[in-house]
Parts: sequence; structure tokens; C-alpha cells
Amino acid sequence: MLVGRWMSRPVITIAPEESLAEARGLMVKHEIRRLPVVEDGRLVGIVSDRDVRTAWPSTATTFAAHELGYLVDRLAIREVMQPNVLTVTPYTRLEEAARLLRDRKIGGLPVVSGAQVVGIITETDIFRAFQEVIGSGWGCRLEPGWGCRLEAGWGCRLEVELGPGRDALGEVLGLLRSHGAVLVSLDTLPGTEAGGRTLDMTVKTGTPDSIVSALERSGHKVLTLNMATGYPTSPAQPMVLVVVDGTAQSEHVVRVACRLASEHGVLPRVLLVVPPGSHAPDLRIDPADPRCFDEIIGGLLAAFRDIGDKYQVRVDTEFRSGDPMEEVRAELAHGVYSFVIVGKRSPHHHLGLLHLDVEKDDLPARLEVESPVPVLLVTPGMDS
Repeated sequence: MLVGRWMSRPVITIAPEESLAEARGLMVKHEIRRLPVVEDGRLVGIVSDRDVRTAWPSTATTFAAHELGYLVDRLAIREVMQPNVLTVTPYTRLEEAARLLRDRKIGGLPVVSGAQVVGIITETDIFRAFQEVIGSGWGCRLEPGWGCRLEAGWGCRLEVELGPGRDALGEVLGLLRSHGAVLVSLDTLPGTEAGGRTLDMTVKTGTPDSIVSALERSGHKVLTLNMATGYPTSPAQPMVLVVVDGTAQSEHVVRVACRLASEHGVLPRVLLVVPPGSHAPDLRIDPADPRCFDEIIGGLLAAFRDIGDKYQVRVDTEFRSGDPMEEVRAELAHGVYSFVIVGKRSPHHHLGLLHLDVEKDDLPARLEVESPVPVLLVTPGMDS
């Protein structure tokens, strides 16, 4: 896959003589986090929301509002931009761009053709490509055990550990073909045993149960029947929805959920919900934290998965921006959860946040009334 297929375009740019205020305005207007700096049609730098945030005068000063405005209008992008820009071309392979983003710990790369900036490839674009490659958007509705009820145009994902044999992959593909299944995507991963292989497949099929049975009979181990909507399941393994908001209590809630999952054999799915319009300061418990919003969210999700690793529990994570109750209600409507875990703060619990007033809309109380499944409330003092 090539960068040109997945890059974002048209790209929004800024001139080096423009002001810091202009850069911030463009980022807010277009909901972007970085701007290539272009002079006379040539790329001369890049400015990120972190650069803008670092250079922006602090409100904790003796300056009046009009004086602060004067400062940000006078500060040119040339003075805050990063001049040494790493770039790719439309013909760079996507995996190479992903490697550069990871190794350099950056969130985006300008895409140039000759001297002209023709696009930008970001982490979001990489995630979008990954979703399409693995066949995201196909799925089944779950019924007891392995059962799936297929809807028009839907499919399912299977994680299969290949059995012995030189042509195990060909055998699996033959089984799919004999059951009339259409292979949407296929990825080969290292197996759980040395030298083994695991297939992660998205298939369009009306008979997922019979495919699972046929694979098992042929000596292949079906690890999960993984719904493209993100709900992996297995026989006799109930799921629990863990609702967190990114505040200081969230990791405690996840720890309690993972301990219960480890003890009772349930599969936790952590749903991080943040109200729309929130920004990095809303989640930045430490004011000195320099990370942007996406980096903070990614760090939180990674921390939740790390907690699962400590308890030897697989933790599925997802971030959504929206009304917390609406998002949880929509999630529960899928009907795959046995119960819900959510944090409940004591009346005097101090969040240390600037803008997230979660106490006004008591999600735990509403869940207790509206949830179709039992709700476990985790308080700050509960053992994890």
C-alpha cells in the first residue's frame, strides 16, 4: 500500500510570516493538529498544536487580555515552527511511513511530490488504512455460544490457529470456499507455539457456526469468533463493559475489572468516553504534561491494556467522543454484555481537572436505573 492512497488532502498550510493566532485559528477551524509551513511553494517547516501551545503566552501572567492578543498577533510562525521536516512521497510504502511515525515519535508527515506539498499522512490515516485492511465494518449479531445470526451484507472475523500439515493454509481456504464463504481479508501472525501460525480472517458468510465446526474437525483451533464491530467472544466467556472517563479514578476502575475478570473468567471491554469538544487540558491531570489530546488518549488506552497484562487478562479498549450515557446505551444495545462496571466518586472526591464537570450528570446513577444488565459501582476505596 502506498501513502498516496491514504494521505489526507487537500492539505492546509500556513506561511512563515503568519501569526501564532492564525495557526491556532486554522487548527481549530479545520480540526487538525499540524500545519506544513510553505514559502514560495516550498516546504520550509511544520508547526504542531504542541508548538502553538508551548509558545502561547500563559494566562497566569499580569498581562491584560489585549496585551496577550498583541503578543500572539506579533509572534510569527517562523519563530515557533520546526524547520527540519521529515517527509515522504505519495509512492512511499505505508508501512515505512508508519515506522517513521513510530521511531521518530511524531504524529504526521508532509507528503511531497517534487517541491510541492500534496498531502499529509497522520496516525489517523494509518489507523483508517489498518481498519480497512482487516475488514472492519463486517460483523455478526451474537447468539448463545458460538452462534451468529447473519444480517444482509454482514460477515465475521475468525482467529484460527493452524493445525499441523504443510498445506494447512490451503486447507482452511478450501473449507471457506466449500462453505460458500467470501474471504474479505487475511493476515498471518505468529502462533502461540514455536513455529506455529495463526490466521486472522474476515469472511462474509451465512453459516459461521458450520465453518467453525469444520475448522475444528480438521484439526485447526478457533481461538475467537471476532465481530468486526469489536466484540470478540468465545464459548462460555461472558463479557463485561468497563466505562471510564479518563480521570484519575479510571485506572482504579480498570484494575478492579481486571481482577474480577481474572477470578471469574470474563472478558473486559474498556470504553473510554469523553464529551465532544474536550481538549488536552480537559484530561491533563498534570498541568506540565506537554502531550496533545490524541497522545493523552492513546496513553490512557495503552495503560488500560498494560493493567490487563499484569492480571494476565486480555483487555479490549475503545475511545469515543460523545455524550457518555448515549454512548454506553448504544454499546449495551448490542446485547453481548453480562454486566457493567463504572466508577462512582465520593461526594468530596477532587478530580483536579479544568473543564470536565462529570459530577453534574451522574452516569453511575443513570446506569443503575437504565442498564439492561447489572451494574457494579467501583468506589475509590474498593480493593483492586
